[in-house]
Amino acid sequence: MAETTVRPTADNTVAEIKAYLDANSIVYNTSATKAELVTLIPDQEENLTTEPVQEPTPVPVPVRQEPYYTKFELLDLISGRQHDYFLIALKKGRTYTYKEALQAVDAWMYSGKIF
Repeated sequence: MAETTVRPTADNTVAEIKAYLDANSIVYNTSATKAELVTLIPDQEENLTTEPVQEPTPVPVPVRQEPYYTKFELLDLISGRQHDYFLIALKKGRTYTYKEALQAVDAWMYSGKIF
């Protein structure tokens, strides 16, 4: 079995095709048919060297930040009983997200303080 450096075709023998695949470190099933072995041969000689494919760097997804409001901006957004709770529970001069404002109201309600 002589090693071949020329790309074999379907006209070559199974032994010649296997020798080419072995010489180029191409893995194949030893019981593969001639047609199956021919499909393993790369189209061009440059494709014989296998270089590791690098995964693309994932693009960081920007985190959506909630807007911050002052006590008075929040009071302008709401009405009713919640307005009164925000008026009492929120501190002047501090900014809150809406979620933080609700947490402040809960903390005030369960603190036992009336005002």
